[in-house]
Amino acid sequence: MCMPGAIVLAGWPALPWGQLGLGPVPPSLAALGSAMELDVQQLEDVIDVVYRLDDLTSPPEYLRTGKLRPAIHVAFASQLMYFEERTRVNEMPKVQANILRSMRESQLPGAKNITEAVIYEWGRAIQAQFKIDNLHLTARTMHADHVQYQVTKK
Repeated sequence: MCMPGAIVLAGWPALPWGQLGLGPVPPSLAALGSAMELDVQQLEDVIDVVYRLDDLTSPPEYLRTGKLRPAIHVAFASQLMYFEERTRVNEMPKVQANILRSMRESQLPGAKNITEAVIYEWGRAIQAQFKIDNLHLTARTMHADHVQYQVTKK
């Protein structure tokens, strides 16, 4: 029941009075799999380094088998999605450098050749999928009968 309020807080137009709908879909690392042919599992080591997650000091829910690990994936996808914008305005330079360094030191294919431009491309792929996943909010019609587009996933 809180989704209509979350929609407005996220900056999208409010649903018509009394209408419930799907809320915003978070960014996903899955876009890298389809657009960049990168297995999300290959990013697990990078994610652990960036968020300083380890078996000794981290809550077990955030580790790879933890039930809150998907929240960590969303956070990392968001960081990649806005990596280019943050770099452009010099926001969080140490975090940005840590992400780039972690990727270069990882076991990712071609890790030594990962540059900011590569991460920018990944971020654009995540953002493109994010926009598609949220079309049910951003592409609603403003007809008198307040029809909302419904996007179904296969």
